Amino acid sequence: MIRASGLTEVSREQLDLGQAHDFKIHSAIPYEVVATDVQDTERMTNVLQSGKAIVSEPHLEVVRQAMRAEIFPDKIVEEDRSAHRVAFGRVIGRRPQKRSGQGHIMTVAIKPFGDTDGAISEIKGYWALQDVGVETYDPVGIFPLSSMAGFAVVTQKRNDFQSLDRDEWVVGRQVYDEESEDTVQRNARTIKEIAEITAWINANGIFHPDGQIKNYAVTDYGQLGIIDTENLTVLPLGHPDTVGLVVDNIEKLMKSLIDTSSDDKIFGVGFFAGLSEGRLQESFEELVLNPYIDKLMSLYEDGQIDASQAELLIDGLTSHYMINKTSGWPKVLVA
Repeated sequence: MIRASGLTEVSREQLDLGQAHDFKIHSAIPYEVVATDVQDTERMTNVLQSGKAIVSEPHLEVVRQAMRAEIFPDKIVEEDRSAHRVAFGRVIGRRPQKRSGQGHIMTVAIKPFGDTDGAISEIKGYWALQDVGVETYDPVGIFPLSSMAGFAVVTQKRNDFQSLDRDEWVVGRQVYDEESEDTVQRNARTIKEIAEITAWINANGIFHPDGQIKNYAVTDYGQLGIIDTENLTVLPLGHPDTVGLVVDNIEKLMKSLIDTSSDDKIFGVGFFAGLSEGRLQESFEELVLNPYIDKLMSLYEDGQIDASQAELLIDGLTSHYMINKTSGWPKVLVA
């Protein structure tokens, strides 16, 4: 049994079935400290394959104090929202001020991966977003899983950060009363902010091809951020893949706004559901395309990017839209 104080214990059977995840974090586990600006994937892969853990430099002291992990069996993200079955728990470590000498030192989220590639991409994505000032999760490191072959990306749990698909969304932008009108306006502002933050990260060479609504989050103070960074890609502007990645991001966003169903790839909120083809295109231009362009232009005017960089991103997205508009894009994305 894996002890979880004050909660039902997690059985070995639950761990074997993937219903919970137990990661190895204690003084006997060898680890290597990695700074947040390290981009050496090969080195990180070698560290993990040698049986060591990777520790994010800012959390080195917590890992040094760690004695074991305790998993919360009743706090696992439901399967339709997380293919990885993200779980939550806490790290128990040395606390000299306690009579027993140990206690709770950090509450964490645990995301399991079967290989090194996904785990490394996830943690590097968090670091890339932090580097450009975007709210995201703070990674503690990558640790071996006890319950299965693979690794866990462990992040510090944030209680102030909620995925945007958990917000209230008005299906089809339908206004029925004053309350729904306020919600529609808030939803519209949120989409504009998503377009702006997408332009910001793209201008910094960061691309989020899985940019559906559930992969954005908002703080208690209303600051937008990005989560689920497994597919985040960092490339120099001008790389031949950049425009395709921008389009992938916007198409995932639009799918999640049009669709009302959820599956293993899209978790739809339906804000654009049921709109006519013309109305949908107007909504795309108003809430996504124009805010994206405006943000890039403001970055150019402020001297943060040059004209060729802005032109590359703007022309890439605009051209894709205009070429496919006659075939019903973006409605055809969920047809």
